[in-house]
Amino acid sequence: MKVQGNDLMSSFTSALNELFNCPRYELPTKWVTWFLKYLNRYASNRLFFEFISEETLLNFTNTVLTKMLAEDAQKKHDRQAALFTRSLNGIMLRILENARSGQMIEVLLELMI
Repeated sequence: MKVQGNDLMSSFTSALNELFNCPRYELPTKWVTWFLKYLNRYASNRLFFEFISEETLLNFTNTVLTKMLAEDAQKKHDRQAALFTRSLNGIMLRILENARSGQMIEVLLELMI
């Protein structure tokens, strides 16, 4: 089960990277909004995080934070970026809420270093 959870989280990480590395005009807003809501639902499931390794959680958390910061920098110029920032912020809050606390502290410390 842990392997499947890691594979799914790695797929989410890859999808986020591919999605936000596209030029802004190529992003289908409705699809991105749906995908971010889908990620938020997964991140709301505490049981899902029981089967995620620390390395996979670190990669996903790093990706979400990086994309959130990039979108936050553009939200003054783009209404779409503000929407994406709010969604990514919600996902990050769900990760903090539902991941195992010891594992999450290690991940956050690793990201700060």
